[in-house]
Amino acid sequence: MKFRILVEREDKSSNQWWEDYDKPTSNPTQWGKDIIDWFNSTCRPGEKRRRFIKAEEIKTEQAGAVDAE
Repeated sequence: MKFRILVEREDKSSNQWWEDYDKPTSNPTQWGKDIIDWFNSTCRPGEKRRRFIKAEEIKTEQAGAVDAE
């Protein structure tokens, strides 16, 4: 599934940003929360922790689709 997650730094020192993913999951919200939890658990000194905001599926157009006139 193609999806993207919206994240920000926990201290809100920067704007929010989207990260795109293509992962075999049926629950992109849980996957996004888990990946941010993992990132935060592996932060090195000086790295800022992140906060998950939301996830949304990236819709793809069907191959060969033609617009109706």
